[in-house]
Amino acid sequence: MDMHLILIRHADTKLGQAARPDLQRQLSRSGVAQVERLVAWLSRRGQDMPRPWRLLASPAQRALQTAAPLAELLALDTVLAELLYEASLGDLQALLAENKGSGSLILVAHNPALSGLASELLRRPYSLAPANAVHLNVSQNPAQKLAEFRI
Repeated sequence: MDMHLILIRHADTKLGQAARPDLQRQLSRSGVAQVERLVAWLSRRGQDMPRPWRLLASPAQRALQTAAPLAELLALDTVLAELLYEASLGDLQALLAENKGSGSLILVAHNPALSGLASELLRRPYSLAPANAVHLNVSQNPAQKLAEFRI
């Protein structure tokens, strides 16, 4: 059975939050609207994703705000993964190896690690902007890009 991976970069954050600790930065109004569009995209993709599904999110507020509507759509609990905040490419590769098998893994986190992992798996440069996502079949080498969501 195939293993699918969806990498999602958190949506846009509010400007002027420099005095706030990074973990507490929240989504902007446009970021909330981006998440709504992302949910609509994922509702169509969900039909093509093998089960079981697992959703992991960075503990940063902006990532949790991005993940919450996705978890609701898929009727999943969001697993808080401390590792996803300030993760390195090696951290994400290890996380993927730990979750290898069948089903679908959804990661909501940050750059540069997310874009680095997508580039590594696809064996070509790939960049995720805020609120962008890529759906990969990682059972193949290199991974096969099944779909992407771009704002």
